[in-house]
Amino acid sequence: MPGDELMTKAAARVVLDQLSTPLARQVFWRKFVLGYSFQEIASDLPGIKDAKAAENLVFRERRRLQKK
Repeated sequence: MPGDELMTKAAARVVLDQLSTPLARQVFWRKFVLGYSFQEIASDLPGIKDAKAAENLVFRERRRLQKK
């Protein structure tokens, strides 16, 4: 339903606004909204050297947000 999609994007925006860097926001957007794999993110985004780096960034940001 269209309303569900709007709610999902609104919820994603709330989380994205809490991330520490623009790079983190790009990684989260591509992973959790667009559905990219960590490998696709690493090959597409400057500043992320490999899939493990993208995965580690997500882990660190999640941990930081949980402490809030």
